[in-house]
Amino acid sequence: MLGSIPSTLDIKPGGGGTGSLPLDAILGRAEASANAAARLAFYRRRLSDQATLVQALDLICGQELTPREATASERDAGKLEAVLVVALDILASPEPKGG
Repeated sequence: MLGSIPSTLDIKPGGGGTGSLPLDAILGRAEASANAAARLAFYRRRLSDQATLVQALDLICGQELTPREATASERDAGKLEAVLVVALDILASPEPKGG
């Protein structure tokens, strides 16, 4: 599941109208999107692409839901919190040498 990194494909430079942006603004957006995609890929690699860990972070950090909002029961919320703690611990730990 990919995060919502904005696309610059639908922006037309110099297309006229109120929605047109200067080329430097479009390039800035494209660079920011590329940087965000690279950071997201890095974090997913740090989590070894473990679907459960990535999904927990997507729900809490990406969609800004609380564990209670993201789940159907208190029991599931507790499980999500435990998975979230593991994922955040992995991301907070120093990266191993050579990788």
